[in-house]
Amino acid sequence: MKNFITFTSMALACALAQAAGGTRWEFEHLYSFNPATDGATPLAGLVEAGGVFWGTTSTGGPGRGARGNVFKFVPGTAPVVMHTFRGGDGATPQGELLAVGRTLYGTVQSGMLDNQGGIYRISTLGTFKVMHKFLEEEGTNPTAGLMRHSNGNFYGTAVGGGINYGGLGTVFQMTPAGVVTVLFSDFEGWYAGPKGPLVQHVDGSLYGTTSTQGPHGGGSVYRITTAGTYELKHSFKNPEDGDLLGCQPRAGLAPIAGGSLAGVAPSCGDDIGGTVFKVSVGGVLSLAHDMVLGVDGIYPEGRLALREGVLWGTTRFWDVQVLFYKGCGTVFAMSKTNKLGVHHAFAEDGSEGCEPRGALLSAKDGAIYGTTSRGGTFDAGTIFRLRRVSIPPGP
Repeated sequence: MKNFITFTSMALACALAQAAGGTRWEFEHLYSFNPATDGATPLAGLVEAGGVFWGTTSTGGPGRGARGNVFKFVPGTAPVVMHTFRGGDGATPQGELLAVGRTLYGTVQSGMLDNQGGIYRISTLGTFKVMHKFLEEEGTNPTAGLMRHSNGNFYGTAVGGGINYGGLGTVFQMTPAGVVTVLFSDFEGWYAGPKGPLVQHVDGSLYGTTSTQGPHGGGSVYRITTAGTYELKHSFKNPEDGDLLGCQPRAGLAPIAGGSLAGVAPSCGDDIGGTVFKVSVGGVLSLAHDMVLGVDGIYPEGRLALREGVLWGTTRFWDVQVLFYKGCGTVFAMSKTNKLGVHHAFAEDGSEGCEPRGALLSAKDGAIYGTTSRGGTFDAGTIFRLRRVSIPPGP
């Protein structure tokens, strides 16, 4: 009955909008990745730089030994590979790129020294440079991209390495010249390393998440100053115990109105499909929305995007059936009053893309852009967008 009511309400709203005229968000499948030419499995979303879109694929690419790519993309054309990783210069990029003027900064999860990953930069003309190769004590295998603080330095996280507790990850700082220092390496618990990126809070500190462990076993939200002072803000319960606020957050937090932050947790919640949560200016967590199985989609994994006061996000799947995930996910939007609506459910056959995992991009052209990690012509992932189109008045 819940599904029937939801879709009936959506159909009625569309009918009323058409009768009165107005706008609606239209979904477009823009491109299907080819593993042999473009690479495959984009785990990060797109960014804008130099008037075009940029992104990465975590595997594949042209030539022998390809282990992921940096590409630029103009809608209506195929991506242009600007750099292919082959191990010595890095491999398996997973986090979003960071655009600073006409230079893009990124991390690689593996490759370089002892397969521990590192940091690189690439100009919009394609000039590539390795900025830093991680040593064990600095942190290893970063899965998140970098952020740039208002102080001019770059900050990031690594899921492994460090000097304490058996190599459970670090928070690090990098100067514009590429000098890396460790801010924090005391994450506790097995595989407790942070997988998501950092975000600058209104007070100048940094906020981040860990996807597992913590005092209650389900991950955490933490705050750290640029001087390295760490504070645990919230510990999620593990999936076995359940947590109404969610658990196991993998994405970073997104700034929203009033200096607060918003995030997603792919598991737990009242309906076990994950949640959208908010973090107040003071660091207190509250539930914004509980994802409903087969209605909203489940397993939100990518960082949220803010556009005109509305939060946009994705879910990786649609439902759970006999302990298996079902469907290819959704694109949703949530209003200031925490009312959530699904703008697109990906076709179950995967033709439009499947399992979006990266952050959405609120682009300068007014559209919302994203990637999927699977699906498309070669089941290697896709690029998609939602843009607002006019609805002519009905009869």
